[in-house]
Amino acid sequence: MTFSLATIRVDGSPTPVLVHDGRHYPLADLAPQVLAPNPQSGLMGVLRQWAEAEPVLLDAVRRLEDGSRTDAGVAPPPRLEDWLTPLQYPNKVVCTGYNYHDHVTKDSGRPAFS
Repeated sequence: MTFSLATIRVDGSPTPVLVHDGRHYPLADLAPQVLAPNPQSGLMGVLRQWAEAEPVLLDAVRRLEDGSRTDAGVAPPPRLEDWLTPLQYPNKVVCTGYNYHDHVTKDSGRPAFS
């Protein structure tokens, strides 16, 4: 049993979804308790409480597989711009610039700054 989490735009709004067997299920419909207490936090809220959310999501997937849950899901977005970053509002972004020096010195042979 496998599933993925994603954020897509549905009717103009960012929507966290569970992806299973090629179908996309809005978490607000499939497992609203994993979005509580702050549904606007999206997948960040789900990951913050992963120990509680994972069993709920696994149960939802089991019920989809055995047919006891028959949610229709939503179609995957046809436009690339409707596939959003999974985590809409991360607490921090970590960037690295290991090879930055090579890019700066490539054209002039000397650093652009000191």
